[in-house]
Amino acid sequence: MGLGVFLLINFVFIFVVMYIAQKTRFKPIDGYNKLKLAEDIPYYRNIPNISIEEAYFLGYLYGLVQNPSDLIGAMLLKWVKEEKIFLKRDGDKVVVDMNKAVKFTNRYESKIYFKLLASSGSNFILEEAEFINFFKSKAIVKLLRNMLVETERYFIVNGLFRKDAFGAEYKYYLDDSLKEKAYQMAGLKKFLLDFSNIDIKSSQEVVLWEDYLIYAQLMGIADKVEEQFAKLYPNYNHFIEYSIIRSALLVSLANSLRFLPFLFISR
Repeated sequence: MGLGVFLLINFVFIFVVMYIAQKTRFKPIDGYNKLKLAEDIPYYRNIPNISIEEAYFLGYLYGLVQNPSDLIGAMLLKWVKEEKIFLKRDGDKVVVDMNKAVKFTNRYESKIYFKLLASSGSNFILEEAEFINFFKSKAIVKLLRNMLVETERYFIVNGLFRKDAFGAEYKYYLDDSLKEKAYQMAGLKKFLLDFSNIDIKSSQEVVLWEDYLIYAQLMGIADKVEEQFAKLYPNYNHFIEYSIIRSALLVSLANSLRFLPFLFISR
């Protein structure tokens, strides 16, 4: 009996120590599930070292991202940069040429790419009407939801994220390292929105422009960022190409299905 009590006390002690240690690693997000951007968040000029689906998960959780269709737009811009897809003029319209055989290391990008490829028809040319139908598909709604649920599960399993239920609501907690990534995204969004008003410029902005636009599209501010950059760097070679796809995306996304916020929460 004495040994049993000793072991029980020892187990409880270890459990309490581990629980306290875990608690100190996590800090709750301000508010229910959105972090309001404080004015004192510093600018962040680099690209966060995080995958696109992880960036989307954190961005949505913190209110930096509003619409899942912007994730698709960001992926398209990323694929243009990586020369996985190409733009072609078809009269007064722009279509996406998907005839090149490509490979992906990111399975989420791969799934979305092949869904788009299936929507492009036998000629593998994605036109505006096909793009709109892609967004209206229940399969893409399910795919985007599963992507967020799986990303959330990945963070939980790796001890970076947890959520506690309080009735019908949740309180979210992030590990400091993951929370830092979210703040980097917030700082990047602030930097991109204030880009034309910042006195100190460097060649880094031009080098990172394509990556900036990908994140700007993800966070729903690409049109504002593109306009600022065009005024400051009117002779930038790649600007015309990205303007074309931005125009095509704006037309298509304006008519695309707008997803409801509750699709994000895995309850």
